[in-house]
Amino acid sequence: MRPDKTQSSSFSECEEKPPTFQRLSESMGDGREQVSVQDREQQQQQQGSRDNTENDEPPTTPPPPPPQSSGVAGGGGGCPQENQHAGKELLNAAVPLPIEMVFNLLFQQEQFMLDVYTMKKTYDVIFSQWEEQDGGHRARQTTYTMTLPSSNLGPKVSYVTEKQVILSNSKPGEAYVVELEASNTGIPYADAFVVASHYCLSKEEDNKTRVKVWVSIKYKKALWGLVKTMIEKNTYSGVEGLLAEMMTQLGTEADRLAAPRANRKKRRLLTDRTTKDMATPSHARGKKADKGEGGSSLAVVAVVVSLLVLAAGNVVLYLKLSQLEQMSPSADPSTPGNRYLSVTGSWEAVAKVLHRQQEMHQNQLEVWKRRLQQTAALLQEVQDSLEGIVKSIPEHEEDLRKVLEQQSADVLAGWLQAEDALKKLQSESFLTNIARDTEARPTESANET
Repeated sequence: MRPDKTQSSSFSECEEKPPTFQRLSESMGDGREQVSVQDREQQQQQQGSRDNTENDEPPTTPPPPPPQSSGVAGGGGGCPQENQHAGKELLNAAVPLPIEMVFNLLFQQEQFMLDVYTMKKTYDVIFSQWEEQDGGHRARQTTYTMTLPSSNLGPKVSYVTEKQVILSNSKPGEAYVVELEASNTGIPYADAFVVASHYCLSKEEDNKTRVKVWVSIKYKKALWGLVKTMIEKNTYSGVEGLLAEMMTQLGTEADRLAAPRANRKKRRLLTDRTTKDMATPSHARGKKADKGEGGSSLAVVAVVVSLLVLAAGNVVLYLKLSQLEQMSPSADPSTPGNRYLSVTGSWEAVAKVLHRQQEMHQNQLEVWKRRLQQTAALLQEVQDSLEGIVKSIPEHEEDLRKVLEQQSADVLAGWLQAEDALKKLQSESFLTNIARDTEARPTESANET
């Protein structure tokens, strides 16, 4: 079959139509190119204003440091004694803080650990100065009074002496290794064990530190299995509570430092929005104004509500902190708290603690002295009364003898009188019976006759 002319003409017409559509698309493309040129100019203006704001604004994060040759720095770091750890691992967590800051908070700045100890009801904390030792180590001694749980039936407090040693293989800015050894007094079996803790701080990133803690119990004497179980249970529980509070305080410090960075980012976003609005043509801003009124009002309401919630949270936190300070045993109004003492005032803190303990001992001695005096007075009164009784017995001995003799004579006379009366009654009754018999016999004989 051959296609007819009509079909061929229709095909030719269809083939001739695309040029018309192509010309229409070209005209539309010219308009789009004009619009795209205007958009490009606006984007260049916005990019230039953004670059100016970024140049005026200080960078939020420091530039990355050059790569270091040590294997500890960077993301693949670790503890220098990774293969020498002993005991039970109680902590392995990352902190969003630089390693130098974490080390200073835990082992240099006393205020941070004082806050941690205060939250755990530990008082009379005294830090000594760091001293250089043989082998490049640094050591210091810390003493404090630790409050035991209320469920404990024995002593309520334990006096702890802790020795802290920074090992020589610590690398500033990369890794720190600190070993602690704590000995207790004032509790049962305190002289039979010590608690050894191994802290390892390693750098993961510029603003990220890995904190690992191992704890072990070293026994000095042989103990029963049940006693060891109780000691390990109470020790691990107490150390875990202290480490949890320490990590909470580190997280709070990280949030406090991250708040200014977030504020700077918000200011940058607001500046970018302002420059973008300034670069937008007036007719475009007029169209967007009506659409943005509802969103801006909602944003204002959200900001106000968030501020109110934040203020309420701060008030609740302040009230809880005030209650904890009142409940804390170290909050003594007569003596200032050790948490407000600096490094230079450590000896003053020692003197104040010793003075307060001396006053407590003096008060206890006064109480016992008064009680002993009262007891001695009572014993003296008893002794005087006994001596009076002993002295009065010889004086009245003769009188007592006479009284007893008189009473015995009276009793004997009474017995004699009673005996005579009884004999008279018996004789009278006998005579009466005889008289009755004599009277009865004549009557019987008369009857017989």
